[in-house]
Amino acid sequence: DGDWSSDVCSSDLKKLDNELMRSILSDSEDNIIMDLEKKLKCMEISINDNINAMSIKHSEEHREIKKELTEIRNKQNQNIEDMLDIIISSKQNIGQMPYSLNLTEFFKYEEGYGYKNIKNFNMWNNELLKKINDFFNNLIREQNYEKNTILFDGIHYSIAFYIGYKYGKALRNPYLKRNNQIYKFEPSDIDNNFKIYDDKILLEDAKDVVVIINTSRDSESIKNEVKDFINKNNIKKFNMLNLTLGENNDNWSVNKNNFYYIASKMSKLIQKYVNKNQTIHLFSITTVEEFFAIGRLLFDMKNIVLYEHVGGEKVYIPTIRL
Repeated sequence: DGDWSSDVCSSDLKKLDNELMRSILSDSEDNIIMDLEKKLKCMEISINDNINAMSIKHSEEHREIKKELTEIRNKQNQNIEDMLDIIISSKQNIGQMPYSLNLTEFFKYEEGYGYKNIKNFNMWNNELLKKINDFFNNLIREQNYEKNTILFDGIHYSIAFYIGYKYGKALRNPYLKRNNQIYKFEPSDIDNNFKIYDDKILLEDAKDVVVIINTSRDSESIKNEVKDFINKNNIKKFNMLNLTLGENNDNWSVNKNNFYYIASKMSKLIQKYVNKNQTIHLFSITTVEEFFAIGRLLFDMKNIVLYEHVGGEKVYIPTIRL
């Protein structure tokens, strides 16, 4: 009996040992598996984090590149729209390639302003005028006073006035084109509906006359703006002639039917109130076609300083001197 019981106990112990060993081994495997799973999970999180970080980085880079390309395209489109061109086509030679004068090279491009400011102030009365003069002298010589249609595309007021002043008569009576409308130097019945207002300040012995051509905006605000600018530029004693359309002043006041009438009336008032010994400081808030026409009618007047509105602290700058 004793041997049998001993064998049973020995057998039971072995069984327990085996179960314990299996349990230990099982726990170890589970632990190992859990550790591996944790490590894999950490690796997966790390990989996902890296992927997400890379994805975010690439997305940001993509957005930056896309933004840069968009800005370049916009600038290219803006440059095209803001090119400073004078395009002249002959009425006699239909189908002939038009003459084109591009003046963009003299101006610097600025976002939101286009080619408003000249690269170097001295260019206004030197390189710029030389290119304009060469172009129109050749044009007039080649065309032998043919009838032309002129399109001012983005051109500054000063340039339009100068061309009218210098070459308006030699070009005979050119047609001006604006928004597919033809402006002719001919009187029209509708013209008589427009009254020209000449708000003026006349002082004795004033050597300078400030003339404002304003067909577009509020008369008083522009007058005060110009007056303040002149005072800051040390011109203390001056006459002022503020020419407007009164209550008809707005951005659409000048059209193909009335532009020549307005130009004629305003030019006559300037000739009336300015003598040959005075210097005219000429400011414009109108259309380039209107200013070209006024320049053409004032061809025999001297000592004219043209100004361009540039905004900012300067507000205006002197440009071409005639």
